[in-house]
Amino acid sequence: SNPNLLIKLIANYLYSFTSLSFMKRKVVQHGAKTLTISLPAEWVKRNSVHVGDELEIEDKYTSLEIAQQKNEEKSELTVHIDKINRLLFKRLLSNLYKRGYNTIVLVFPTSEIKELGRSHVLEYLKKTVGWEILGEKEHSLQIGTVASLNEEEFPQVLRRYWLTTIELAETFAEYSKKINSTEMQKIIDLEQKQNSLELFCIRALNKTRNVTKIDYPRYFLLIERLEEVGDEYKYMTEYIMKDKITKVSKETQELLEQTNDYLRKVYESYYMFDIKDVLLITMKREDFEKRKPSLFFKKPEKELPLIHHLCSAFVK
Repeated sequence: SNPNLLIKLIANYLYSFTSLSFMKRKVVQHGAKTLTISLPAEWVKRNSVHVGDELEIEDKYTSLEIAQQKNEEKSELTVHIDKINRLLFKRLLSNLYKRGYNTIVLVFPTSEIKELGRSHVLEYLKKTVGWEILGEKEHSLQIGTVASLNEEEFPQVLRRYWLTTIELAETFAEYSKKINSTEMQKIIDLEQKQNSLELFCIRALNKTRNVTKIDYPRYFLLIERLEEVGDEYKYMTEYIMKDKITKVSKETQELLEQTNDYLRKVYESYYMFDIKDVLLITMKREDFEKRKPSLFFKKPEKELPLIHHLCSAFVK
């Protein structure tokens, strides 16, 4: 409901993906052994650096990384909500959660709009890890984390996210052998768990200091791509349940097993890199691209959407 705030949030979010322009600073000698350089004025202003502040400096052998010290107490934001559009409100909450804020105060003009906002907040909190309603007044809601997020958690959260994606794929393969609507609903629940981990991964990524600016977009792309893979299994599940499909052909089952096997091999290579395995993965991908068109020939019409989603999952 506040265009300027929304633009600022989006700009700041995209800003973290871009590398800043390189600039030169002249080295100045102070005393017999001390060399100094000045800090860029824009960086100082953006990070609210003042005389006497302490900065964190990490020695990276041929370079130095300078960062403002973390101050968890400042990780708070107040947002005034004049009107509520469910989709935009959900996206606002998602953005703030991913950005890593510890506390958000939502201020509403009336108690009626506040109650509507509260219902949407409760719906959204079901998808998050660690966020809860901390307090509320007549025209405001305070939401945030009960405990601060340990920046060291990101690698563990990412691995859990990987394993949940694999569990989703393999559970779908198992249930598709003998389709049961009750069992298939568990796939939807598992995909929602994967979505929660996706949000948590991005939040942890934005909170950690252990990821370089170069690696940040790579991690972000990996997290988003895994979420897209999970979506393909959700789409197949929803299609099976909607069209009341009771059986999947042997050929499609084989394609499903190949896709899941490929996913697990990519995961294993990610955590234990071996050039031979990577070459094998690359060859499998090239082979798949060659035979992909023929996968749709002479297949039951009802299975064509399943094959489409499997092909999409394999490529992603």
